Amino acid sequence: MQPPEINLICFGVIGEKCGFKEKKIVGPNNTEELVHWLEKECPEIKSLSYSIAVNRKMVHSSIELSHQCEVALLPPFSGG
Repeated sequence: MQPPEINLICFGVIGEKCGFKEKKIVGPNNTEELVHWLEKECPEIKSLSYSIAVNRKMVHSSIELSHQCEVALLPPFSGG
């Protein structure tokens, strides 16, 4: 089975630290593998707090990633 191609979107300070706002990546099969990949590619992200959304739904545990899915990294939100 071929690894999925993922559309990764980084919002706010996460995109600034990683050096990209949007990127297509191939390889991570689940969100846990994606986090490991991110920490290797942009070590600065380890110190940031963020949430993960897959196909516009927040996830709170590791889930499988499918081909062409959209994964968003979201910084903490503040209201006003």
